[in-house]
Amino acid sequence: HPTKRKAVYQLYGITHHSGSLYSGHYISEVYNFKNRRWYNCNDSRVSPVGGPDTSSSTAYLLFYVMRD
Repeated sequence: HPTKRKAVYQLYGITHHSGSLYSGHYISEVYNFKNRRWYNCNDSRVSPVGGPDTSSSTAYLLFYVMRD
C-alpha cells in the first residue's frame, strides 16, 4: 500500500529450530514491550537475555511489528 512505503518494523520474536526435518527442538526469543527486555523461552524455562541471537543459522520464524 502506498502509505506504508516508509514503514519501520521492529523485531519482537525469533523461533529457532534444532534437529532434523522429522524431529527436533524449538526455542524462542521474545521481546516484552512493557519492560523493554528480551527473554529466552525454552520448554518450561523463561530467562532474560541481552538481546536476540540474530546471527544464528537456526532461526526458523521471525516476528515483526510495524512501528508508528
